[in-house]
Amino acid sequence: MRTIVDSSLRKLGAETIVSSVLLLTALVNIALGLNSVIRGLNMELVVTITLIGFCAGWLFGKFRLSNWLGILLALGLGIGIVFLRVGQLGTKIAALAQALLTLASQYSNWRILRPFPNARPVAEISSQLMTEIIVLANRWRDWMTTMVSGAPAFDPVAAAITWSFLLWIIVLWTAYQVRRHSHPFRALLPGIAVLGAILAYVGGDASYLVWVTGALLLLMVAQSATLREQRWQTNGMDYAEDIRSDLVIAGVFISLVLTGAASMMPSISITQVANSVEQMLTRPGGTTNRLSESIGLVAQPKPPTLFDTLRVPGLPRRHLIGAGPELSQQTALIVQIDPSSPPLRYYWRANTYEKYIGSGWATNAGEVVEYEPGEQTINEIQSTQQLVRQRVQILGTNAGIVYAAGTLVSTDHNFQVDWRSQADKDFFGATIQTNEYQVESLVPMVVESDLRAAGSNYPEWIRARYLSLPDGVPERGLTLARDLTATAPTPYDRARVIENYLRQFPYTTSLPAPPPNHDIVDYFLFDLKRGYCDYYASAMVVLARAAGLPARLVVGYGTGIFDSSTARYRVTEADAHSWVEVYFPNYGWIEFEPTGGVEPIDRSETTLPAMHNDGEKSNQPFKSKFTSNTNWWVIPSGIAISILALVSWMIANRIRLRWAKPESVIDRIYRGLCGHAKRLALSVRSADTPDEIAQRLIERIDSVDGQKSKDEIEALTKLYVRRRYSSHPIDEDIKHRSIQIWERLNWRLWRIWIRQSARRMVSLRSNRSGD
Repeated sequence: MRTIVDSSLRKLGAETIVSSVLLLTALVNIALGLNSVIRGLNMELVVTITLIGFCAGWLFGKFRLSNWLGILLALGLGIGIVFLRVGQLGTKIAALAQALLTLASQYSNWRILRPFPNARPVAEISSQLMTEIIVLANRWRDWMTTMVSGAPAFDPVAAAITWSFLLWIIVLWTAYQVRRHSHPFRALLPGIAVLGAILAYVGGDASYLVWVTGALLLLMVAQSATLREQRWQTNGMDYAEDIRSDLVIAGVFISLVLTGAASMMPSISITQVANSVEQMLTRPGGTTNRLSESIGLVAQPKPPTLFDTLRVPGLPRRHLIGAGPELSQQTALIVQIDPSSPPLRYYWRANTYEKYIGSGWATNAGEVVEYEPGEQTINEIQSTQQLVRQRVQILGTNAGIVYAAGTLVSTDHNFQVDWRSQADKDFFGATIQTNEYQVESLVPMVVESDLRAAGSNYPEWIRARYLSLPDGVPERGLTLARDLTATAPTPYDRARVIENYLRQFPYTTSLPAPPPNHDIVDYFLFDLKRGYCDYYASAMVVLARAAGLPARLVVGYGTGIFDSSTARYRVTEADAHSWVEVYFPNYGWIEFEPTGGVEPIDRSETTLPAMHNDGEKSNQPFKSKFTSNTNWWVIPSGIAISILALVSWMIANRIRLRWAKPESVIDRIYRGLCGHAKRLALSVRSADTPDEIAQRLIERIDSVDGQKSKDEIEALTKLYVRRRYSSHPIDEDIKHRSIQIWERLNWRLWRIWIRQSARRMVSLRSNRSGD
């Protein structure tokens, strides 16, 4: 093995190895720089794209493909690799490959045992694969549509596809230019320009550009020294053997000096210097504080309100950790529903949180508005909302908080609402000065088909407030969200995928406190892997936002136990709960239940009761183009996948032949001829001579293809005989001519086999029909 490695290194040459390492260093830093500032990417994705793109560009430059062929191959290969990685299609591809191998095995046995090959698994997997590819393409198209329309909405999958493909083009171009034209500056210029513009726009870490610049300078030194020596040798000029080392040492020294200077420039900021001077000259608090301190006045803090208490950052239900049965038995609420209200599964909402801070949840101070009895907080009722009247009695320690099913409308007492934005009706919570009150609220009456058709045209305030995540969210959580939802066709389907994924985690309140300085969602998803409602709900909100879905955390109580004799719900402290609401255009906030062990929410068509207010409800199911019957895709998908696999195999075989030694090429071509003879049901024995096998093959195809294939088979057979039994070597020119002949002949022999196989299948079916 060591001998093979040493031989390969000597064949590549020191210059090629050094250039490759420097070029990869520059490209990897471009990829990592993009990954550091672009949401939707992750290190594994960008490094994979970089390495594959580098190898592809290097090969394209080596084989000197025609412009159009190179462009088509680059685009096709890039789209395929990006879709494969971003869409998590590897499992489907592996299953398809296994099904194709099984089908090939069945076909080889069919000629002997006569069981008819079963192509259904190949067709079904191909159909599923094609459907997921279409989902990815449609997500990218819809995202581009929102960008063009001027109302952009973030989609991590579409963003990952776009930036990964741009990175692919940059890497492929760079490797191709260096390998083909030995021009590192022109090769790296697009990547440097893109990375520099993005880092300047977002204020990213400029150290990535420093590393790219340093690698570029060193690469220019190495390439310049090599080109100078080649020019001197071509012109027959004498030069000292040690001049190369002198040039390299001088170039490396200058490159390091320039790179060091460049690394220092981003850290020198006039603004920072000015701020530092101002802080030294001015005491904390500014002029007003200094004046008040000089006359002995001390500002007193205002007493906290109930809203201030509810805004304390952290996990809203952290008191549930280690809670015993005595807490579970305490009655918190008694809720009586008006008899005219529909029999639904209610969540008694108290507060909503929009700001994830890594260690829990917080909310910004809002606008507190006072309302009189009967005064409505909102004036419009949508056709998909049902008005519900409840009488609530608070028996626990939560006095002063308004609990209501869905969106609060009014109460029969004076009450206060804390709005994050009154204009947007963005509700944080409400308080009331009584322990028993009647409340009216709105609950959504929607089914899955409605939500699948809702789309993603979110208002600006929703995008700004409920899609944001802190910079410190670990990358593996963002990657998990993208991978889970990559092939989910609609926002509702993406939310359900995340919800179902989290529901697999076991529920428990017997937990240690979360570690300090550790993101709690990351801790729950990858370390703890169990928890209570706060963990589930927090994880779903973070994953949903990472997947481009506006979501918020809601706290309150679950439904409780319904007493049919009194038509009341008894809600205990054991029902204290956190859940998730995801925003859907035209429907508002919709509840999701990610907590394991809690009954999931059923939104099927049969669970929706009749509406009792003036709104109308349509029961016409929405037939999604992604959930409808896809049987019509079976045959086209199978054909498309088969053609793609065949073309990929032919390209790989062509590259393998061009890399091989001349003698190995002739051997492989002859084995290919023997393989075609076997497929055409000809006898190929070890005792047969090459001429005998060639003659049988010629006789079989003579009536089909004629003289041209006969001449080519004879020419390739003579070359094989020469290679095996003659002392004359096979040179590179003969190798290339043999490859050209074989590529034409190979394609014709495959077509002949396909036609004969089709005739046999038709004949076999006719015989079975006759029986």
